[in-house]
Amino acid sequence: MLLKKYFGGKADGSSTSFNFTIGLISVGGHKMKKHICLICALFVFLFTACACGEGAEIGPSYNSEVSGSADYTEDTEHLTGDSTALTRDTGGGSGTSSSGKTGDTKSEGTAAKTDATTTPPTKKPGTTTSQNNGGVIQMDYAVLRSGMLNTIYKLKNNKKLTVGYIGGSVTSGYGASNENNSWRVETEKWLKNAFPGAQITAVNASIGGTGSELAMYRLEHDLLKHNPDLVFIEFAVNDAYINYTSEQIMVQIETICRKINNKNPYTDIIMVYVNDRGRSSDNTIPAYETIADLYKTNSVNVYSAVLDAMDAENRPFSYYFMDHVHPNDMGYKVYADTIIGVLQETLKGSSSGLTAKKLPNPRTNVKMNATLYRPDQTPLNSNNGWENRDQFPWLGSTYGGSLTSNKDGSVFTIKLKGTDFGILYEIGPNAGSIRYSVDGGAEKTLDGNYSYSTPTNAILFRGLKDEVHTITITFKALSAGKEFNIGAFLVAGTVLQ
Repeated sequence: MLLKKYFGGKADGSSTSFNFTIGLISVGGHKMKKHICLICALFVFLFTACACGEGAEIGPSYNSEVSGSADYTEDTEHLTGDSTALTRDTGGGSGTSSSGKTGDTKSEGTAAKTDATTTPPTKKPGTTTSQNNGGVIQMDYAVLRSGMLNTIYKLKNNKKLTVGYIGGSVTSGYGASNENNSWRVETEKWLKNAFPGAQITAVNASIGGTGSELAMYRLEHDLLKHNPDLVFIEFAVNDAYINYTSEQIMVQIETICRKINNKNPYTDIIMVYVNDRGRSSDNTIPAYETIADLYKTNSVNVYSAVLDAMDAENRPFSYYFMDHVHPNDMGYKVYADTIIGVLQETLKGSSSGLTAKKLPNPRTNVKMNATLYRPDQTPLNSNNGWENRDQFPWLGSTYGGSLTSNKDGSVFTIKLKGTDFGILYEIGPNAGSIRYSVDGGAEKTLDGNYSYSTPTNAILFRGLKDEVHTITITFKALSAGKEFNIGAFLVAGTVLQ
């Protein structure tokens, strides 16, 4: 399938080449003829810009250390056994990869490589062209694989629509001077203004700094229980920071899409691709596009629109972003306008009725039984020293609080039938560690201690035999005053009494 420009890779997951030749520059498939003198001048300009800075920051100024709002990179110093511990990426705009290098954000197992010096596109924002390619409509920043006739019918005939947003901190609106300036709220407002006779209900299921793996487990609890008619999914950049492989991403995104349409076959889905200065999402977008092709979901690359705005208006990166990945009000306006342009294209016209979507054969080993269990509703077979609290840091009582211990050696067991087991937990300076094992086997360690506090998730066991297992978790204080907070259990299977 032919993709429109700037999607960072091919729909089948293969890589996009980056070839540089004199007189012809090929960047992510986008070719621009340049005179050699202009190339030299560009390098001079970039050298001067690096020496002099980017110019004044336009928009509000923020401290990217705000808890629970920034994104994550893999911290291999805190990994033990099969778990994946994550820490926030609070870099000030360099687009640093998990390897510590700037610009080259190649990740193990991902489908594409990117270069931070990619020349911005030259299409002026606000202009829209489309091309029909075998039923697929390609706009400047979007691929429309299916019409949204079900959404049209619900808006114009049922006069009622529930729209769900699930993503990370860019969906939450971190970086905007006010949440109302986020792309999420702006698109909600547009729907209400464009269809004043319809009752529009918005569900915000975003959690800053989290990726599609946690979303796969929390989907029912946070979103599907509201029975959304239209869902926006935004995890491409966080999945890059977490360093998921392309195959992992496809499993997670396919599970999410399949769960949505298994719950309601009339729900429309739109993938939203944000990115950072280092173009980290270029590594993950091809995996998303592979699933979008299979499930005929629409997708929109809002970051490409910002690159066009930078080029057309001759603005620095800092005019649109408050750090390396989070937009400010100006950036969110471009994001919102781009998505609204897609909605205008897809919601015009009429619909004669609802059409159920037929689920394709799964491409991956989907985890339809991936479930989030609240600590206050999870039976523990034995418990010595762990207690339920009504709050979990940063998420409050979203999942019924937390299961917490501050007593060294405290232990509990949990019995389940399934293949995978993990936890949502807090890392921070006051966090200790846990030792965990399955069915009396060798213990492994998960260290929660870090320089600042934020929630994250770790899958402790993957690929177990689909049978009954007993998980044992023991708290290790490491030093006085430490504790360990578990915000939820993540189970591919069923917790047993």
